Amino acid sequence: MNTGMANRPNSQQLKHWEELRGLGSILTQTYPVEICHCHGGSIIDTFGYGQNPGWAQKQNHWLVIPLTQNQHQGTDGLDSNVRAWEATHHTQVMLLEWICHLTGTNVFERAGLEHEFQAAYPWDVSEKP
Repeated sequence: MNTGMANRPNSQQLKHWEELRGLGSILTQTYPVEICHCHGGSIIDTFGYGQNPGWAQKQNHWLVIPLTQNQHQGTDGLDSNVRAWEATHHTQVMLLEWICHLTGTNVFERAGLEHEFQAAYPWDVSEKP
């Protein structure tokens, strides 16, 4: 598995991040946003890695979602409690699939991961199905 984990994102990843910033929060389509590396929860369940990211652990620069600061690092943010956050919003894997749909970039493939997509989503990502 190519984890795509380098200390710094490469030029293709940075270009992807800029595209994501243009979308606004993947949950609320609001601005400004931060690029949040996916970890824990559905990432572990689906791909078997990404637990206990900590400050020193490098994350995959393709497996990122745009979130507001509060959605990312706030009291109820993704980084506070991944499982609770996913239960309240959507799984990170589901949001990454939505990003693939919105951008036309298969971030799983770019990250060197095999992933079978769900059927096309019949719902607005801002509403929990």
